[in-house]
Amino acid sequence: MNPLDNLPPEAPEPPAEGECCDSGCEDCVLDRYQAALRQYREELAMWQALQEEDNPPNT
Repeated sequence: MNPLDNLPPEAPEPPAEGECCDSGCEDCVLDRYQAALRQYREELAMWQALQEEDNPPNT
């Protein structure tokens, strides 16, 4: 297995300051960021679980 195939997911970049226009857009950059952050957290949890399965603690 290639070690590069098992890298953790990368966190999304937060929107730059001032990128949100604060006008209540239906597709606001802050909403997209929050959705990407939720997706990242789910993927990270799955990745961490796989790491624990592949490397169980010594007992």
